[in-house]
Amino acid sequence: MKKISNRTYLFITIIIMLFVVASCTHNPLMFSDMPLEPPIIDTSETSEGIPCDPDTSYFVNDVLPILISNCAISGCHDQETHEEGIILNTYFNVMASDVVKPGDANNSDMIEAIIESDLDDRMPPPPAPPLSSDELAILKEWINQGAKNNSCGEECDTLNVTYVGSIQPILSSNCLGCHDANPSEGAMDLTNYDGVAAVAADGRLYGALNHDPGFEAMPLDGDKLSDCKIDKIRIWIEEGYLNN
Repeated sequence: MKKISNRTYLFITIIIMLFVVASCTHNPLMFSDMPLEPPIIDTSETSEGIPCDPDTSYFVNDVLPILISNCAISGCHDQETHEEGIILNTYFNVMASDVVKPGDANNSDMIEAIIESDLDDRMPPPPAPPLSSDELAILKEWINQGAKNNSCGEECDTLNVTYVGSIQPILSSNCLGCHDANPSEGAMDLTNYDGVAAVAADGRLYGALNHDPGFEAMPLDGDKLSDCKIDKIRIWIEEGYLNN
């Protein structure tokens, strides 16, 4: 029997040592080693929102609908016309137009134009009716409270959706600036039930407000209506768009 040479012995010793060192390293993390509980995901940013304070005027909820229906319309202060460089369809554009002085409504150009006694300078201009006292109060309160880009979580009752109690107020606050009794070319009259029912029946009302593909998004150049308002319109249409 041959003797193992010193060189062979040394080689075997090195191989054994390498195997021992390798066996001391950590094993890769196996599924059985992973925590069983799923990670906690912070969903606080997707909560229902801040409850509305009756003593606060909110830009998104209260102010923007007034501006969209009375000011940010074709021929006046929409994105396309921008009369005198003033655009009133978003918070950014309102502030960039320099027509409000946060905290000082009485010295804001917007309020001065609304209460102007000279009909040639009044906003909105004739034959459009002037803003109501309630609408003016909302704008002044919002400016005096700092003209913030704020919003609140509105109460959303989708159990008792009616045309008069639910749909008419939404359209009056967000659509009648363009879709009044004398609509511009291509627009529809949404001041009465028959006009609203016609576009509800052919899908244009919901498609435009929900920004569906193939429809011109409404309000034009404005922010999409809240999910609550769109849900009410969808439910009213699904229930047969009744004149109730």
